[in-house]
Amino acid sequence: GVLPGTYVQGAAAEGIGSATAPILIQGVEPTPVFDGRRTITIGLWCTQCVNLVVDNLAFTNYTDAGIGVLSSTQITMQNLVVYENGFAAQLVGWGFEGYGIDVDSSTGIDILNNHVYHNGPNPRPFGGLGTGVNTFACVDCVIRGNYSHDNIGGGILVEDGIRVLVEDNVVKFNFLDATEDGWWDGGLWIDGGHDSIVRNNLFQENIGPGVEISDEDFQHPYGYILENNSVLSNTYG
Repeated sequence: GVLPGTYVQGAAAEGIGSATAPILIQGVEPTPVFDGRRTITIGLWCTQCVNLVVDNLAFTNYTDAGIGVLSSTQITMQNLVVYENGFAAQLVGWGFEGYGIDVDSSTGIDILNNHVYHNGPNPRPFGGLGTGVNTFACVDCVIRGNYSHDNIGGGILVEDGIRVLVEDNVVKFNFLDATEDGWWDGGLWIDGGHDSIVRNNLFQENIGPGVEISDEDFQHPYGYILENNSVLSNTYG
């Protein structure tokens, strides 16, 4: 367990865990806070990790992302508070634009019951917007029960995802306007991939589209199911 307090540091792990030996990183109440003091790039980053649970922690003031995983399997991120990250991305060579939670090229990822807000670039650079919950090439992933709001950029991104379930999330008040650059972000932006389900979500009062569906790389996506979502009072539905 992680004891209560404020931790002024970032942490990185590579190749830890196994399918039969889960690792639990869990905060003890009151929720411990990892604080990047607006200088450290990422709060917690895991590469090629397996069977890891991160629970009941807060991440704030990291320049690029609060928490992220790359090329990992069986990762759960739950009950996290992720706020005021990604305001001035330094890892531009990695393609970072400023994120709360970032998942890249990973399988079996559960993103559950997190509060994600005030993330993204500030000021916004030309051609870029951040994302509260950012996923790329996520396979067999669940994004459920999160509250993603007031981010500069999308609330949730599912890019090139396969069998991704987006369910029971609330996405509000995100700033999605990049019309100066000729495009919009979405409260939920789903692009490419296939066989993903979006259901029982609320997309409300976002500055831009509540839900945006696209095929930027001409992948001919298929198998999208959108059902029982509420899309209310956004600039566009």
